[in-house]
Amino acid sequence: MSGRAPARRLFIVGIVLAAALGAVLYEGLGNALSYDMPVNQAVAQRTSLGSQVIRIEGKVDPRSIHRTGTTSIFAVTANGVTEEVHAPCCPPQLFGPNAPVIVVGHFQAGADYFDSQQIMVAHGNVYTPEVTTASQSKAKAASQTKVNAAPQPEQQK
Repeated sequence: MSGRAPARRLFIVGIVLAAALGAVLYEGLGNALSYDMPVNQAVAQRTSLGSQVIRIEGKVDPRSIHRTGTTSIFAVTANGVTEEVHAPCCPPQLFGPNAPVIVVGHFQAGADYFDSQQIMVAHGNVYTPEVTTASQSKAKAASQTKVNAAPQPEQQK
């Protein structure tokens, strides 16, 4: 009988560890698989999403950007559907009219807007350098030379 007690304890510890590992994997993979939801899909699922934190994507409506105190207010549009967004503080530097953005937050209960905790400007991963012609390069160099060539004081003899 004494040989069975340690084996039973070991079995129980193994079950507890397996359950804990399963819970960690489930939670971790669930968060890792989050994706950006276009505004039109998020608005369509507004009721079922409730106050769940999600990421919505769309373009900034150029006529909607303004600030009220410490809140930035703007509208995001995707596939013909627009949602007003309220975000604390300042948007990122690349934020502006028609900018593709991803906002992280939730629908505000009892209000008609998306309460954002974070604004990210979406951009591609391809860099396209500015293309200039040889004459544009010469003109730019000449204008910089004129700016940098400050008049020198006359030397005393």
